[in-house]
Amino acid sequence: MSYRSRREALCASTLVLGLALVTMSCSDSTAPRRYSPAYSLTSVNGQSVPAEMVSIPGTLSITAVSGALSLSADGSADMVTHFHRVDASTGTHDYDQEDVLEFRIHGDSIEIGIFGPCPHICAPNLEGVVTPSSVTLTPKQATHAPPLFRYDVARDAPM
Repeated sequence: MSYRSRREALCASTLVLGLALVTMSCSDSTAPRRYSPAYSLTSVNGQSVPAEMVSIPGTLSITAVSGALSLSADGSADMVTHFHRVDASTGTHDYDQEDVLEFRIHGDSIEIGIFGPCPHICAPNLEGVVTPSSVTLTPKQATHAPPLFRYDVARDAPM
């Protein structure tokens, strides 16, 4: 084998190895490749929405009325929950809580939250299981019985 053909073979081998490494490094992405990008909140602690999350008779009641979870290919997660609050001291009002966070998927596990330094007071990350049809989440490192949120694929979500 001549010097030129050995050099060409070495270059080809290096190119193949480089392509293989690039391909392997892309296999554990945070992007939800086999999952839906859009989910709707269907239950809290096994109770269909609207689901009462806090109940102190005569004092306070907070109900999760509806919610949505969107997972973007860039690794961002948008969570919006619509609440109905009845408070003996402040009255009744509805409000939306929206959080734009990051997510990571490894196998069938998902974690949603802040993965860098917390810029101010931060809630714990949410962790759970993701399947092609649903996402279940609960706060990470909860000290008491944490709520369990279930999101199912939104009816109009592309797969």
